[in-house]
Amino acid sequence: MDCTIDIGIKKALVVLRVSLDVLATKGSAIQLEDCECVGVRVLEETTGETICESLATIFGKSGCPVAILKDQGPDIRRGVALWKREQNKEVEVINDIGHELANGLKAQFKKAKVFEQFLDIIRKGSARLRQTEWAFLIPPKIRTKGRFQSIGKLAEWGRHLLAWLDRKDPEESEALAYVRKAFVGFPGCRCFIESFAGTTQTVHAVLEILKNRGLDQESYVHCQELAKTLPPRSKVRKRLVSWLDRHLVVQKKLTNGQYAIPPSSDPIESVFGKFKSIIERSPNKDINRMALIIPALCGKINAQTIDQLFSTTPHQAIEAWERENTADTLRRQKKRFFDRIRLQTEVPKTGEQILQPA
Repeated sequence: MDCTIDIGIKKALVVLRVSLDVLATKGSAIQLEDCECVGVRVLEETTGETICESLATIFGKSGCPVAILKDQGPDIRRGVALWKREQNKEVEVINDIGHELANGLKAQFKKAKVFEQFLDIIRKGSARLRQTEWAFLIPPKIRTKGRFQSIGKLAEWGRHLLAWLDRKDPEESEALAYVRKAFVGFPGCRCFIESFAGTTQTVHAVLEILKNRGLDQESYVHCQELAKTLPPRSKVRKRLVSWLDRHLVVQKKLTNGQYAIPPSSDPIESVFGKFKSIIERSPNKDINRMALIIPALCGKINAQTIDQLFSTTPHQAIEAWERENTADTLRRQKKRFFDRIRLQTEVPKTGEQILQPA
């Protein structure tokens, strides 16, 4: 489960259902076709209380899960805790490994002065190269939100650029001099770049194992060995080892150690990416009845399923869902606002009166 990005003041809480043994059955990473959307709630305020209420409604219809896989956002975390307490349910919680390791990278590097120096160098260098023939060397764009979930691409870029700048090929001397001048001070960050890239490379290797194979005793041992390649005082290493130990207990409790459990919420991130791509085509981005696109992005849908849905879902049911689950659209609010302004500013003709809105 997770919440979409904010559109106006609204978010959509989305809950996908997947079989616990999906990795053992499938033998590879979970995809959207393996998931079923069991809940979409459009919320103007995502607090622990509103999420708890939504989960009670959703699980009341779909049935109680054996485990909940989520990120560590405070609203989701509190909402799940409240729901478990109110329902008195013994439901295991699995924290998404991608967010866990991203938080580890953030804790290790965000406040380091050399990291800020590194970012400053590449910002200035990118500006100098942007409108030149060397624009292809500009590093990957750094996201403001969730920066450390994709920071490995930046680390890999830094390592490759450093290796190229170390070359002494006479045929490339002019190009090397130009790029060195653009990224002033870049070679001085060598120790940091190598450490940074080494850490993110280990994180990538761990994620590749766990996302494709899941967590069981075998993958646990493999990831523990990878953790040992990180420095003993590494915050990423400590978070990884702690996550592995806690979740191996969950895996044994849920499956008696018979098969791997899914540790990643990537499918729901994929849903959000597709949903965002669709709503951005609209001139007025909003979360309204378009949120109902989300269930259609999951599972295996064929012509027979579509025919059945069209024949059993009257338009009135969709309108009722929209009234119950979404507030006024941004478009309606805009129209109502400008209609009021127009009525207040129009000069009435002789014998006419301005009708004020109720």
